[in-house]
Amino acid sequence: MIKPRGVKARNPIQGEYFASDAIKNPADALIRESIQNSLDARIKDENGNQGELEIRITMESQESSVISKWFSGAWEHINARGNGLIDPPRKDEKCNYLVIEDFNTTGLVGDILQDEPIDGIKNAFFLFFRAEGFSDKDDGIGRWGIGKHVFPRSSRANTFIGMSNRVDNGGQVLLGHSVFKYHRLIENGDLYLPDGYMGVADDNGFILPYCDGEKIEAFKKDFQLTREEESGLSVVVPWIDPEISEETVIDAVVRNYFYPILCGIMTVKLKTKTRNFILNADNIYDEAKKLDIKEKTHLVEIIEIAKFATEKSAEEQERIIIDLSKENKPEWKNDIISTECQGTIRSKLDSGKIIALKAVLKVRSKVLKNETLGNFCFYVWKSGNDNQKPTFIRDGLIITRVECKRIPKIRALVICESEGKIKNPLATLLGDSENPSHTEWNRSGDNFKGKYTNGFAYIDFVSNCVERLIYTLNATDEKEDFSLTSNFFPEPENGEERPRPDIRCKRCGNLRKDCTCDVPPPKKKAFRIEKVPGGFVILPGDPDIPLEEIPDSISVACAYDTRGGNPISLYEKSVKAKAPNFEIGKDGVIINESHGVEALVFNMNKIEFNIANHRDFKVNVIGFDTNRDLYIKAL
Repeated sequence: MIKPRGVKARNPIQGEYFASDAIKNPADALIRESIQNSLDARIKDENGNQGELEIRITMESQESSVISKWFSGAWEHINARGNGLIDPPRKDEKCNYLVIEDFNTTGLVGDILQDEPIDGIKNAFFLFFRAEGFSDKDDGIGRWGIGKHVFPRSSRANTFIGMSNRVDNGGQVLLGHSVFKYHRLIENGDLYLPDGYMGVADDNGFILPYCDGEKIEAFKKDFQLTREEESGLSVVVPWIDPEISEETVIDAVVRNYFYPILCGIMTVKLKTKTRNFILNADNIYDEAKKLDIKEKTHLVEIIEIAKFATEKSAEEQERIIIDLSKENKPEWKNDIISTECQGTIRSKLDSGKIIALKAVLKVRSKVLKNETLGNFCFYVWKSGNDNQKPTFIRDGLIITRVECKRIPKIRALVICESEGKIKNPLATLLGDSENPSHTEWNRSGDNFKGKYTNGFAYIDFVSNCVERLIYTLNATDEKEDFSLTSNFFPEPENGEERPRPDIRCKRCGNLRKDCTCDVPPPKKKAFRIEKVPGGFVILPGDPDIPLEEIPDSISVACAYDTRGGNPISLYEKSVKAKAPNFEIGKDGVIINESHGVEALVFNMNKIEFNIANHRDFKVNVIGFDTNRDLYIKAL
């Protein structure tokens, strides 16, 4: 459609929300968002309970002679200069495509003629094809109304086609959607809007979906759709991003959705040219062990904890209850768990058992003006020799970038979910705080600010529950277990000694101050931070450190050193006062060199990136005041 005069030219950027370093690759973004939408769309029975979801993924190819007819009016736009496509497909090339279909879902119900939001009217068809930034999922998994943008982002032509059989007797509908940048077909010609549609134009040029049975059947045949009369949504992504492969799709399904699969609420069928198999609760654990990924050992251990959480009852888990239902603000104190329970936890951890805990919290909503009880469970297991962060799950979706510490020799799974039709207000609170790609809990997000009394305290409590549990066990144990908490509370970087109780050496039994044991060799460093003129550089650590001990991503924060107080905290206060003394990317403070890294992002005083080459990477930051000392902390 040609841009009307007076309409602001605004190029779409929604896909960039799914390019963060917390999302592993294009397949990860596609699988996370598409299945999340399907989980939200499951059909409910008369009691409000949702049934089992079935996902079918097909990866195939089709000849250009078959495919091109479906894009007869799009080729001049696909080939237009400045349309934003990096590697546009050719009209004569074979089309590799992906189909993702959901079953036992409602399909895209709603009036196909609606072209603008209407208060009080839910219209899944309108929201999927004709809206962005709108969502009717007040308490579902999604929130922002932009998750559907993973579909065009996964196509070399920024295009997808949706076919839906609707449970509201709305029949079958078929509509295609392309998202380009503003572009012209000829030099100095008309400027076209980003959105283009494949369908039937009415007398006013408004594009409606195909409802013709013969047209839809031909489409289903050409793209090998498996849907017959079942309700649900089938999405075809033509000219699929070459980074989306059979291996990356399986990896994404296992890593992101092992929990709902183990819970029995979801199965995934995958059909490619070489494979045709099912992922379900019976084989997800074994399939995880077959993955060729660096973090496989950790993933398998987390799935083992998830099996414990899903297969055993609360009584069988011997779940410990942390009751904060009478507290107006959740806070972790050393007496939050009784001395007797702490002893039980230590004993079980030492014997290799998984510990189950459940916290009950009072959630206070400012919007609903009520107080309701929410809860979450967390599972702790002493295993492994490396440092790992807990894994967090909110209503079946893994939140990959929760701010918390790595804990040595501990594996932990934190789960906050609703049970059937009974909504968990804490899960709703956490969902409200999530960013568009659902990878982190953000206390300053637009969907969260001002909704809850002490809302930030709930995020903090859930995010740090495992760390504080281990700290509590350590602080109250007269004979500290070094294998459980060693290296967890290192000495402050400013050189001040941290107060500690008189602790005995595990090797000789003497008090630490009287210990005569040989000092163990220093722990090998996965990376190092060195000073350079006017800044610092992040480089690989010890060359002989095992590859599995090098993290996949690094986050650091920096600030000018101070004589009193924590420099990072003081910097954050200066940001709140709108008077920071520097900002990376501004005021001459820049990243002037980097290699061996990807997804490098920076904000205020923080830098984050994924490591692409674990043996050879470099990030160099300069432009700081050479008359002041820098304080740099790995997060």
